[in-house]
Amino acid sequence: MTITKVKYFSLIKRILKYAWKNDPKLFLNFFFYTVVSGVYPVAAILLPKVIVDELTKDVVNYDHILLAVFIFLAVTIVFGFFKSYLKDTSEGKITLLRVNLFNEVCDKFLTLDYEYSEDPNFLDEHENVIQALSRNDVGIEKVMNIMFGVFGELLSLIFYFLIVGSLSIYILLIIIINVIANFYFSQIVKKYRYKRKNDITHTSRRRRYYMNVSHDFSYGKDIRLFNVQDKIIKKYDREVKSYLNVFRKIFNLEYKLGFADVLLLLVQDLIVYAILINQALNNPSFQIGDLLMYIGAVAALSISLKKVILDNSDLIGELLYVSDYYKFIDTSYYKNQGTLPTLTDQTFSIEFKNVSFKYPKSDRYIYKNLNFKIEKGKKIAIVGVNGAGKTTLVKMLTRLYEIEEGDIFINGINIKEFDKREYYKMFSVVFQEFQMMAFTIKENVALTNKDIDTEKVEKSLEMVGLNSKIKSLDQGLDQMMLKILDPKGVEFSGGENQKMAIARALYKDAGMIILDEPTAALDALAEEEIYQNFNQLIGDKTAIYISHRLASTRFCDQIVLIGSNGIEEMGTHDELIERKGKYYQMFMIQGKYYQEGEAHETYQTT
Repeated sequence: MTITKVKYFSLIKRILKYAWKNDPKLFLNFFFYTVVSGVYPVAAILLPKVIVDELTKDVVNYDHILLAVFIFLAVTIVFGFFKSYLKDTSEGKITLLRVNLFNEVCDKFLTLDYEYSEDPNFLDEHENVIQALSRNDVGIEKVMNIMFGVFGELLSLIFYFLIVGSLSIYILLIIIINVIANFYFSQIVKKYRYKRKNDITHTSRRRRYYMNVSHDFSYGKDIRLFNVQDKIIKKYDREVKSYLNVFRKIFNLEYKLGFADVLLLLVQDLIVYAILINQALNNPSFQIGDLLMYIGAVAALSISLKKVILDNSDLIGELLYVSDYYKFIDTSYYKNQGTLPTLTDQTFSIEFKNVSFKYPKSDRYIYKNLNFKIEKGKKIAIVGVNGAGKTTLVKMLTRLYEIEEGDIFINGINIKEFDKREYYKMFSVVFQEFQMMAFTIKENVALTNKDIDTEKVEKSLEMVGLNSKIKSLDQGLDQMMLKILDPKGVEFSGGENQKMAIARALYKDAGMIILDEPTAALDALAEEEIYQNFNQLIGDKTAIYISHRLASTRFCDQIVLIGSNGIEEMGTHDELIERKGKYYQMFMIQGKYYQEGEAHETYQTT
């Protein structure tokens, strides 16, 4: 990928427009910094010439020398102070702008369609976006810092060109040729680095995953009991080697081109000093002060011109990452075709009509022409073996994944007609993989930006049997969960966390309830008890209970058996047993295991 001239100026304009909108005073800093940083280096070249010229006169005027020294020191101190002050205050403002942009990315990532969070290619792209905003030495902040300093350099360059040009046009040409070559070399490196960007991103994300696993306390027991420390370290080392291998190739290229640049600089200096020595020997008016001034001006011109061109090269390189950021911001990752608000009904009917679904970038259909209906207030069990597509059904119904073929209706309305955020409000879902957050217990139950109803939180916790547990804690509902942010944070057991997750669903009090195997870690009897208790708590609401254990959902009004070909059987528990089909076979096999398990436990305790 390259940056065209149009895109180059378009990106810079967009960044400056954002800066002007959010902090117009920053441009006042830009102006004064440009003046100070542009004039001071030139003064530092001219004032020593004045002092040396006075010292080499036949009659030395010490008053003039002292005045020149005083001016030189005053300029150095005053300009140096203001330059440092303006730079520090501006960098703080620029960092704040970057943080605000980073917040926009976080907000977008939290609200994009769920399907992207499971797409490795998108996650790599997201990593590139973070690269543009993660530090002050890359991406947007570096672009702004470069632009902040480059105008002062350009102002200095004008003076340097006038000084050196008055001596010899050839010196100017030699310096310009050398700097252009240096720019060309740096562009080769930057384009190669960006070319390897995806390799860096891919290995970096994998490397960070293994590093996070080693730091995440939730993996601690498994890592120790299964003794997988070495395996994790080996996988981490492999990613580190891949990461370093990419950079080794980049550094080798930088070394070769850097060596060529040093040779060109050596040739430049030899020619420049030859011209200066020739002037000193053959031009009677050429004084020692002139020699010092021109040597300083030539060196400053070379350095300043190189810096401006290299800054431009850096700018182009960083704009590649900035381009990734704006591509992410400008791309819609949120499919929301509807406008309807949340239904006020407290119970819903659901209908799947000719629904076919396959995951993005997959050719295998999970469902093909799926048709079934759930009447209002009914309790439905979705059962089947692991991997049959039970959770996929929930993802389609809740619009975590949008279906491309067929329709799903809620109370007779196509779900695509609802505003997606409004649609989410109609569901209380407890997934098998739920997470407690480093919030207070009250915040973990409510999970809302609105004012928390403390009485409702207490009632929800009481309904799942956690009230006495919460009351035993020092800070009650205000007790922090997890120790990652608070050393006094409470760590609940697996069963208690499951009850917390169910309390969330009760607090939300939505019209549609879904339990997607949140109790899979429990035994079948415990799961059945929780499901039946929960069923009593939700009253007349429509509910879907998902399980691979058939005994846990016998109480439901209807049972849907999902297999490799979609819905294989449907009916009440008694009806399906009477048919003696696949449900019957699975139920008898599972019942045999439960009986054997109970017998084994009886034997162990006698």
